[in-house]
Amino acid sequence: MPIAGVQIEIIPSGLFNIDSVSGGRCSDADFTLKSNAKGMILGFSMKGQMIPVVSNENPKDNLLFTAYGTALKNVNDASVSLETVLAGKGGVKITSVNVPYLWSN
Repeated sequence: MPIAGVQIEIIPSGLFNIDSVSGGRCSDADFTLKSNAKGMILGFSMKGQMIPVVSNENPKDNLLFTAYGTALKNVNDASVSLETVLAGKGGVKITSVNVPYLWSN
């Protein structure tokens, strides 16, 4: 399903300071990418562009964006998840699955 907008929040908040967000399929679709210090990342198009349906199964070709930042706390062995909200045409919420993972260096 094409994506009109994305909101991703790093849970728990306060682990990372996101300095910038860029690239990936969001940039290909001319999305504006914004982030805040609490770990919220937003991507949307002011022109109504949409990220098209995946055309291949290669994960590297399907990254939405890359986030850059620094760790604010010791995140070794921390359980981190991404609370994700995807929007389709007209702002309709797209069902997505959030998978927690264990951060380790």
